[in-house]
Amino acid sequence: MLKFYDEKNNKKALEIADRLLQAYPEHIEVMSFKAMTLNQAKNFTQAEFWINKALKKDFTAFFGWHVMGIIKKSTKDYEGARSAYLQAYKLG
Repeated sequence: MLKFYDEKNNKKALEIADRLLQAYPEHIEVMSFKAMTLNQAKNFTQAEFWINKALKKDFTAFFGWHVMGIIKKSTKDYEGARSAYLQAYKLG
């Protein structure tokens, strides 16, 4: 999945994420990674949906907060990005 994300092959990365979520619907890292991939594809609404869903499962997941920071930065919500990165720093 990471290989396809790095190659910016978002369609393939999302297919893999969806298959993993079918098998492991509660997996926070996969939800976060799906959000990161959707963010890269400029689908910010869905990206925020998936990262919020991941953080609702585990509010202490530092990776999820880091991804939230990436998404907030992409949408030019710099204060939200700062808060998310600080939360990730505190938890990581």
